[in-house]
Amino acid sequence: MLLTEHPGFVEKPRVGVSLKKRIGDARVGLHIQLFDTLILMEAWLKQESILKKDLKQFQKFIPKFMEYCKSVINRTVGEGLKIRKFHYFRHLTTDIEEKGVLPCCTGHVGESGQKFTVKATALHAQK
Repeated sequence: MLLTEHPGFVEKPRVGVSLKKRIGDARVGLHIQLFDTLILMEAWLKQESILKKDLKQFQKFIPKFMEYCKSVINRTVGEGLKIRKFHYFRHLTTDIEEKGVLPCCTGHVGESGQKFTVKATALHAQK
């Protein structure tokens, strides 16, 4: 039985408020520009090689981009944008310098990161 076929179902009238009406035309434009910038950054970071001069320019760009994100998103709940994943933008250039371009490295936990939990249970089981 579908929910709409249930005798107690009462359909609430849908209020069609578009995003433009909720946050305004100017804010929608800012969000679109932010998404465009993020897409361009993603494509740039997926390159197989990055020149050092381009990396230096990117290093200057990151603080400006973060300020722009803060102004567009304007998160007022909790700590604002003082969250870990947002802070990692600051470390992108040093990570690229130390570890190479992003397609060459991963952020996943390696196998050795799980050895402790596997071996700890094995020690107790083999007595």
